Amino acid sequence: MTVYVVQELKRNHCPKCGWSKPDWIKPVIENRYRCKNWKCKHEWLDENLQPTIDLTPASVYGDIEILIESNNTGIAIQPLISVLRSRLKDFNDDDYILPVGDPVAIGVVTSIASDNNRGQIKMLRWDRRLLRYIEIKFNTRGKSIVDIERKTE
Repeated sequence: MTVYVVQELKRNHCPKCGWSKPDWIKPVIENRYRCKNWKCKHEWLDENLQPTIDLTPASVYGDIEILIESNNTGIAIQPLISVLRSRLKDFNDDDYILPVGDPVAIGVVTSIASDNNRGQIKMLRWDRRLLRYIEIKFNTRGKSIVDIERKTE
């Protein structure tokens, strides 16, 4: 079982002083950032960006695989479709999609996974009340398998 996370989101915050206001964190050059806090002025590389969402609760459903890195979004969608097709070629009934990130990428991933699995999709949705993911099953080809299950730990 695999949980395919559409896109990994990372937070721009200064690892030295913790400032995270978007207008205070500016890219200096590609993959380098500088804190605009007048007391700090710290510079760091892109590798030090922290994820905005903790994906460990989704690991109950399977191994987590990131489909698109946080810095790999843009207008050129056709090359991305080729990469996603190869990464989702083994998508089956045991796998899940965790829809995080760019809405266009989420749509593309859902479409490719649907094509590879006879229209059957399982997604994970975060339940704020229960503080865990719930499983949602559906068929994009009009079959009546709409189902919502809550997985207990």
